[in-house]
Amino acid sequence: MFYLLVECCEELQRLINEANNFADQTVEVRELAAKFIIDVIGSCAFGIQINALTDEESEFHRAVKKLSKPSYKATLWRMLRTAMPRLYRLMGVQLVDPSVTQFFTHVVSQMISQRENNGTTRYDFMDLLIELKNKGTLESEATNSRICSDEDAQAAKEIGKSNCNVVQNR
Repeated sequence: MFYLLVECCEELQRLINEANNFADQTVEVRELAAKFIIDVIGSCAFGIQINALTDEESEFHRAVKKLSKPSYKATLWRMLRTAMPRLYRLMGVQLVDPSVTQFFTHVVSQMISQRENNGTTRYDFMDLLIELKNKGTLESEATNSRICSDEDAQAAKEIGKSNCNVVQNR
């Protein structure tokens, strides 16, 4: 998964460099960081190249914005959930907009079916979910060792942790 993070970082770096070329241009760091996080989550968790840094109108970006949009109503329901969890469960409140839940459910099932039909792998979180669904356990759990790609192993060595078994061609 490390290589997916590196790809997102390279795109962020490119945009920062572009912004540096225009000294009079204001950069919204909070928005830039949010888009970067959306790209990382989309890439590492869902296996989708979202390009939220460059494409603000993607459906994934809109769904995440809906999901993270603050509201007083949601805050009150969260407070109720914390203060009176039984009442909260009894009332059956759904904090997340049903259209957002439906969107992510559709994305995950579509991605699983596409990967199973085509036999493609990206070595991301979605692959772990598919493996868990099909085998009931993860390969690294069965052998009780960590499995890493060459890039992940190199990064681990650079930060002083080298307890990975390197798997070729990832």
